[in-house]
Amino acid sequence: MKISVNIGRRLHNLKNKPTARVGREEWDALGGNGYQWLLDMGGRPLPDAAEPAKKNPTDAQLAQALRDVLVENKAHEVPAWDGKSWRPLIHSRAWREIDNVRVNIGQRLQNLKKKPTARVGREERKALGGNGYGWLLGLIDAGLTRGQADRLVADGLVPVDVDRDGDCFMHALVRTAGLRDADGRPLSAVQMRKDLAAELRQDLTRQLADRQLWTAEFELTARTMMRVDQGRSITEELTSQDRDQLIGWVATSGVYANAAGDITPIVAAKVYGVNIHIYHSNGLPPQEVGNDRPDTRVVRLVRLDVRSNGVDHWMATAPVPVSTRSKRPQPAVLDARDTKRARTSQQHVAPGLDDVGSRDSIRHTTGR
Repeated sequence: MKISVNIGRRLHNLKNKPTARVGREEWDALGGNGYQWLLDMGGRPLPDAAEPAKKNPTDAQLAQALRDVLVENKAHEVPAWDGKSWRPLIHSRAWREIDNVRVNIGQRLQNLKKKPTARVGREERKALGGNGYGWLLGLIDAGLTRGQADRLVADGLVPVDVDRDGDCFMHALVRTAGLRDADGRPLSAVQMRKDLAAELRQDLTRQLADRQLWTAEFELTARTMMRVDQGRSITEELTSQDRDQLIGWVATSGVYANAAGDITPIVAAKVYGVNIHIYHSNGLPPQEVGNDRPDTRVVRLVRLDVRSNGVDHWMATAPVPVSTRSKRPQPAVLDARDTKRARTSQQHVAPGLDDVGSRDSIRHTTGR
């Protein structure tokens, strides 16, 4: 019995309907003769007996499908990426079969881009953030760069905005670290500034070898920052008047756009016994400022700068709230008044570290 096979029409149908079923022998013939690109952008052949189940994929299946697509990259599903800028989406037709379930992962990413309120589970969130797609999770709405957003997502964090009154570093540190005054109330920015200034003045009365804050290294940092701002040689030693002026700036509310803004995080980390990890706009692992003891508690803050973010500002961080870990946080930035969500922020785990950034990356660090 002769059967007429319109193979030309078949190929056109596959092109127009890439989800059409393809058996194993036809799959091999197409792939072996230059027509792999018709096979649903590299999707796997369907079993002869049954198609993958048509049901919603689980959180783990979505995460695995994304990882598989990125690793295998069949039929050029994944565009080139330099690892620095935001990562372009994979082809919308890309899919993978995970545990006999068809996961249309390409379309999933398209949907996340179009619908920022879509549910995102913990495993998928981790896979997105760890592979350059954290920008799909809405954190760029906070003014973060995509690199910052990816880092926060991968570390299970959301930014928490604070008042932009010239004391934002103090607000961010208090909120994230849970600092309290003698009466058990959140430490005010005014009090923190007074405390830091007092500690610096007290430390200067000690011999250089006995100092904990104003060490030789700190003197060099302060001198460099101050002399650059003044347009003078960085080899010119600081005078007692210069040191008094720096301490006065630290003590003054609303003052941040000077050398005191650069040294305040260093002083605060030592006075309050924490390691401050700073998420900069470049998306690199957080910069570490503070103590180097392994048992020191880590406090993670977000640093916005004018060049990359359009504003000088600091933000606190909090773990993805328990009530939204299977759902995308709304809004993407937690409001500073939402103390319930930020309450667990003291339970941070230290992320990877890198060398101290350039001066441009930490300029004006007390922010607005």
